[in-house]
Amino acid sequence: MTKESQSNGLQKLQFEVASALDEIPNATKRVFDFFKDLNLDESDRFDLRLSFEEILINAMKHGNAMKREVPVRITASYDLTELRIQVQDKGKGFDVAKVKDPTNEDNIEAYSGRGVYLVKHLMDRLEYDPNNHAVAISKNRKNKKS
Repeated sequence: MTKESQSNGLQKLQFEVASALDEIPNATKRVFDFFKDLNLDESDRFDLRLSFEEILINAMKHGNAMKREVPVRITASYDLTELRIQVQDKGKGFDVAKVKDPTNEDNIEAYSGRGVYLVKHLMDRLEYDPNNHAVAISKNRKNKKS
């Protein structure tokens, strides 16, 4: 695990977890312990936690095929303007354009796509980096001092 502080105010935490669902509570705790001094309101905490756990599960399940020995890299960071969490797996990646809209009548009963839909609506930004097999979520900071 590494924790960095940079001159531009960027604070960063990076660590890896095994691709196993029992790792999720500890990973979530580590990320939110890192964010604890930011005094996030309950709504932002809820949105971040749900979104983080969703992209982490997707990385473990779809990216690393639930192979415990294949790690998922987590990078949490914040500066004066935003909070960001990136999750990187070792998978083949996916085409985000092929994720079906679960609100479309044809997809209402489908089992996939709901998580990505939720994350898109809860976060200020959802970014895919297909070259590095990474997904990043960002939330703008409210005018609070850290």
